[in-house]
Amino acid sequence: MSIRVGYRAMIIDNDTWSSRLAQFLYKPEYNNKIIQSVSFLDSLHDALIHAEQQDFIYIDPFAFNMTDAVRFIVEVQARYPVKAFTLYRSGRKWQERGRELEGIAMPTVRLRTMLALDKDSMENANFGQLVRDNLMSMDREFQSLLQRSTFTTDMGGTRSGVWGAQDFGGPRPVQPAYDPGYAPILPSPTGYGVTQQQLRDLADMVAMQIGRPMASTSTHPLLQSPEISQLTQQVASTREQQTTMREQIGQIQSALGPLQQAVNNAQGQITAMQGTHTKQQETVTAVQRDQREHSRQVGNVEQRVRELEARLARADQQNGELRKGLRVAQWLAIGLSAGLMVIILVVISILLAHNHF
Repeated sequence: MSIRVGYRAMIIDNDTWSSRLAQFLYKPEYNNKIIQSVSFLDSLHDALIHAEQQDFIYIDPFAFNMTDAVRFIVEVQARYPVKAFTLYRSGRKWQERGRELEGIAMPTVRLRTMLALDKDSMENANFGQLVRDNLMSMDREFQSLLQRSTFTTDMGGTRSGVWGAQDFGGPRPVQPAYDPGYAPILPSPTGYGVTQQQLRDLADMVAMQIGRPMASTSTHPLLQSPEISQLTQQVASTREQQTTMREQIGQIQSALGPLQQAVNNAQGQITAMQGTHTKQQETVTAVQRDQREHSRQVGNVEQRVRELEARLARADQQNGELRKGLRVAQWLAIGLSAGLMVIILVVISILLAHNHF
């Protein structure tokens, strides 16, 4: 499935921290370059007015009354079937306040299986990747809804567009019932004994009768015809099949509930592991910092040792020169002593010779 470019996203929340999500949605490196605009609203009333122009809707159900938030989701999905939703909420609150999901306008299992983005992971390093994954899921959800829907994304429906209006959840207007004086069925080229106009009127009348039992005492010729009886039986059979399918879907959704809970638990465990990993990374960083400080101190000591070795070498050199000078002085002393002895002997010889004469 190809990725569409130009989605419009809307964040519905009264928490200023949600502006962080808007920043991620704006950045091309996180939004896969498919987001055209992002709006931020803190009112369900304003959000319902602007929902028609949006494609992706992020809502924190805990930011408002839970019933009103779910009612808003149901209303938007009823008016505009092609809208992708993400519950942008705290996973911790989702588990703590799970009982509030019972008895609301939307089936609990369906609400639990909607796309979700955990606010508690906003400060984690991998939150950008979570946003990228969510946008890919939102794109697939939107494309799937677009393929299944028989409406275009810009149809506004027949309601007032004002949050809390009396027409919320009401049925669409239908054509009035048949007049009992309507002309009987006539043969026609259609092969069913009715005209084209009568077939269109017949379809409108059947639409009116679906959802409530037909009057057994009606004398209208259309209601007494075999075609209507057969069509009514087919409608009843179809409704029974739909009821059975709904029960099966309910069972499947009930089975998906524990699975979604397991997924949520796994996400919680992953978040805890990420927190532990972060602490371990901080410990490793501290150890590395201490190791760098120790290495610096060792380097200083080695530098001082090299300096002392150089000074010792210079002292050894000076000591050698002093020893050489000492040896020269010793030889000079010996020479002077010998010369003095010679002089003394000469003087003694002279004195002895003079006394002899």
